[in-house]
Amino acid sequence: MERDLRSTGVGGHCKFSRRLLAASGWTLRASDSETFRELAARIARLLHTTVESWLRMQAAVDLWEVELHPERLAGVQPINKRLLRAA
Repeated sequence: MERDLRSTGVGGHCKFSRRLLAASGWTLRASDSETFRELAARIARLLHTTVESWLRMQAAVDLWEVELHPERLAGVQPINKRLLRAA
């Protein structure tokens, strides 16, 4: 992605750092949610879209990744609803 954005000039318009580009990937994910929010804001401004649209797309990708691996949630037991009401 870094090379592609630099070669098209998009990275320069958004003032992306190499580290941010390397962390973002094609799904625009970053390990730090604050970094991703800033990246989403920059891309939204560049492309005349909204930050919310980029955040919704990332949320959809995140949910999709969780759904691909349901075994990761196998050890999670639901809380008894009566306990929740009592709290």
